[in-house]
Amino acid sequence: MLKIYLDWNCITHSKDRFPYILEIAEECANRFIFPYSNAHVRDLLVSRKSNNEYYQQDLDLLTRICGKHFLHFDGKVMQPMFGLPQDFIDECGDLLEIIQKTEFINPTIYQQIKEHTRSYIPKDLYKRIQGAEPKDAIKLINHYIQTIQPDKNLHCIMEESNPFKQLSTIESQFKSVCLGLDIFGFHPEKKNKQITNIDADASHIFYAAHCDYLVSDDKGMIAKAKALYYTYGFATKVIRPEELKEVVDEEYAKGFNLSYIVDCIDTYGKPRHEADGAHYRLMPTPIFGLFNACMMLDEKFCYEGKLKSAIFCYSFNSTPYLYYTEMERFFDFVRQILPHSELDRFEKEYVTPITSRDVQTTATARYLIDVPDLDLVIQFLSDPLAPVPCPMMQIVVGDNCKQAIKKLTKSTDSN
Repeated sequence: MLKIYLDWNCITHSKDRFPYILEIAEECANRFIFPYSNAHVRDLLVSRKSNNEYYQQDLDLLTRICGKHFLHFDGKVMQPMFGLPQDFIDECGDLLEIIQKTEFINPTIYQQIKEHTRSYIPKDLYKRIQGAEPKDAIKLINHYIQTIQPDKNLHCIMEESNPFKQLSTIESQFKSVCLGLDIFGFHPEKKNKQITNIDADASHIFYAAHCDYLVSDDKGMIAKAKALYYTYGFATKVIRPEELKEVVDEEYAKGFNLSYIVDCIDTYGKPRHEADGAHYRLMPTPIFGLFNACMMLDEKFCYEGKLKSAIFCYSFNSTPYLYYTEMERFFDFVRQILPHSELDRFEKEYVTPITSRDVQTTATARYLIDVPDLDLVIQFLSDPLAPVPCPMMQIVVGDNCKQAIKKLTKSTDSN
């Protein structure tokens, strides 16, 4: 399922400026994942005071929108965890509150650092950095740094200036570059903004990098996110709140559309060839809310059938984790399209084995749907290459499939 990461302003202002965000999150809870992270909790804890009605309102909103989908980075890998925001606050809230309210660098001193850095940058270059397109921002800064220190770049100098670099992680390095963008003048933060709030914003950008979408109304966050995602190759799309409904409607309409699924075999099933080999393109819209990669089967895969066939699976390259609820919702979708007489067999032959937590049993999960009227065969399997038990789907498309789907679609539309 698509993971849609909402920044804190989108969460807290779903009670006034963006009421449709709450409506979308609740209405589409069975189609999309809206994860939260420790950055959301840090923002929330700023207002944790006795008798503060806004704190409880925001906690309720965070819970209603994100549910139990907690996204946690343990220093090495991104982990999908399951727990309500209150559960996380009960366990780690006091420590996070101390971190969020600690003034590591006084805003005045931080502003002086920025002004000192600016004084060394040629005025025309500084203006170019300020007005740069996100994809060019880090490139411009790196070019300037390398005129002074040829073997350095923004990442290097920010990492070298980190007093805790011995504790450095991918997250801290990512956030330090985000801070560097601010210091060098790319969409700089307001003078009175505390470093902890800037760090929390950078955390939002980092966690959203491991989702499909980042939704934000903050121009600075949007620009910095795009700059970082472009530079480091993250596929996360950045959109504004007002674009969310259109995205949700479009993704759902495509992901459960048979014509789109069949078209994906030709569009995404063939690898693109580059200098370092062949690469499979990720599908922007997951099929059945789960499968985001497609591989057309041919003689290279020992498939000699005359009909077109492809494997659809979940790629962990872009979003390297999978919530169990994503599998549950996939199972629910299949149950909805099956006749009642097939439900027991589906549970016995597919759901039970693939969720058994036993590798050998999981490998036996198999369920076939033959739709002769559409000249289509769908077989659900277990992905043998996935790091965790995960569904996989093989589709065999007959010569008359597309015409049959079009005819069915026209008939459905007329009714």
